[in-house]
Amino acid sequence: MNVKHLRENHIHLSKTKPQILYQKKYHQYISQHHIQYVIEKYHLYFDPQKAQKIRSKKESCRGTKKTRINEVNPKEYLTSNKPFFFCCDTIVIYLSYNIKDTS
Repeated sequence: MNVKHLRENHIHLSKTKPQILYQKKYHQYISQHHIQYVIEKYHLYFDPQKAQKIRSKKESCRGTKKTRINEVNPKEYLTSNKPFFFCCDTIVIYLSYNIKDTS
């Protein structure tokens, strides 16, 4: 409860500064992770709407998995009107006298 009251009084601070304030006031160590847990549990955000947007954005990205090129079967993506293409990066090397070599 002390962490909750401390956060309510200093709502604009991050989780590092309340850790120092807590140690000075109560002479006990408390981790930043515990402070972050209390902030999330009681929704003690400075701007709750902005925090909600950030949380929802993070949650939507967690479920998607990246498609790796070695896991793709080209036959599944090939059709007569949509051939299979992929992109490769190029490396540009500048040699002496401004001669450009592309590998």
